[in-house]
Amino acid sequence: MLDISRFDEIESINPKNFRDIKTFTCSGKELELLLMLKSNEKKANIFSYIKKNIEDPVSVISKLESYNLIDVKIKKTEKKELKKAPLKEPAIDISELINYIKSKFLESVGPIAEVIFDDVLDDMGEKKQSFNIKRIPELINFLSREIPRDDKRIEFQRAMIAMLKKFKMA
Repeated sequence: MLDISRFDEIESINPKNFRDIKTFTCSGKELELLLMLKSNEKKANIFSYIKKNIEDPVSVISKLESYNLIDVKIKKTEKKELKKAPLKEPAIDISELINYIKSKFLESVGPIAEVIFDDVLDDMGEKKQSFNIKRIPELINFLSREIPRDDKRIEFQRAMIAMLKKFKMA
């Protein structure tokens, strides 16, 4: 099957040996094109005829090619590599991120989480408003150690891994 979308992608069209052809149906314009190809008409004349007389040349040529009546040679084009624009990193609001971590920690530990969270920040020498984003994995690690129940710790860690992946920090 031809993989073209425009007529100007075609370099040449050549007839095949008609002796081996079974019955097929085609329009008058398709038949005229086949006869021009078979009579070795000049390539320029054939292309001119196609442009002037055939409304949808790509579908006509594709149809004739699918019936195995013609060989179509596609122009070789060098594929230009498109420069991909660098993906913008999602904007990270550090206070929103800290609040998210704190809320998930609260779900895992309960009301005492507020006190533990603030203690961990103090131990790290960090403030909530000016937290160093590069230390987020370290914060998560410290908080994980403070969750006594295994199932809650695992749930917290999974949520944190998903969050880190979202922000491409893991």
